[in-house]
Amino acid sequence: MLQKNRKIILSIFIIDVVIVLLHILFGKVNDFYNLDKEYNLPSFYSAIKLISIGAISFVIFIFAKKKLVRKKWQEIYSWIALGLLFIYLGFDEFFTIHEKTIGYLNPALLVKLGWFSNHVFYWVMLFLPFIILALVLFYYFIKTILTRFHLVRIFFIVGASFFALVIFSEFLGGFMEGNVGYVIMTLEESFEIFGASSFLAGSFIYFKQDNV
Repeated sequence: MLQKNRKIILSIFIIDVVIVLLHILFGKVNDFYNLDKEYNLPSFYSAIKLISIGAISFVIFIFAKKKLVRKKWQEIYSWIALGLLFIYLGFDEFFTIHEKTIGYLNPALLVKLGWFSNHVFYWVMLFLPFIILALVLFYYFIKTILTRFHLVRIFFIVGASFFALVIFSEFLGGFMEGNVGYVIMTLEESFEIFGASSFLAGSFIYFKQDNV
């Protein structure tokens, strides 16, 4: 069973590499493989993966309720929060919710308010409460729930590190153009893909190890 789980997780990361390679080889000439475009292979793949993390989290919650005697309610309902977060990220990935939200704002007004002329700053400021909530939830997971699951903890930390690099890369890429900007965009989207896979692997291992 352990060997089978390893093969499943390895397969996910291999698919990640293939998706990134398709972008590198064909992304500039075919939007279907471009990591920065929407409604194509990479966006659909990422959305499915993020929603899968949310789905696993809800399954963990359902089974964990049956073990309420030995589990704290904070641990149980934290999986709901994690599930909702990743399901939202999945829909956002496919339907570009945060980009469309920015379109309803008045850029000139935001510039006057000192929010700069880069759209990246807009969505970070708008979604800052959710980012803080995600950080608090992640800290709680690392300090409490995942103390019994060393490998899961490693995958979650790696995943969070990748997502931190996503935000940093998007800030940096907002000031870059041409080939440099394209390279930074490729790194940013790759970080997101591998970060999601790390969380998916961690959630999957937790589900298996906790015998739910």
